[in-house]
Amino acid sequence: MKSRMRENCTCGSVRGSRQAAHELNTLRGVSRLSTRLVEMSQELKEFASKDVGFRQFCDLFERAASDPDVQSDYMNWIVTRMREEDMLQGAREEGIEEVAMNMLQAGMAPEAVKELTGLSLERISELSK
Repeated sequence: MKSRMRENCTCGSVRGSRQAAHELNTLRGVSRLSTRLVEMSQELKEFASKDVGFRQFCDLFERAASDPDVQSDYMNWIVTRMREEDMLQGAREEGIEEVAMNMLQAGMAPEAVKELTGLSLERISELSK
């Protein structure tokens, strides 16, 4: 009993260390990205100071980006695109499963269906029922 408790404790601390390391790496990545974004912003400002048309574009973009209605419209657009992508992914998966069922009905071996569709043998077995 004690050895199992030790195993669980060790396993939990290993998981905890991995999670902490992952979070630290994520923070480092965000920090590097933030630094690069600041650098890029400075580079764009320098470029904009030399190009009147680009400066006008930047001004228009900054006004639009600070408008709550524009921000709301953009977020709605993003959510809509994500939902559309989810629906497309679902349709792709359904299509692959339909093709797999047709292949099985035509007498193809489950291993061949697996190779051609990328489905697991477990899923192929479920489809053949």
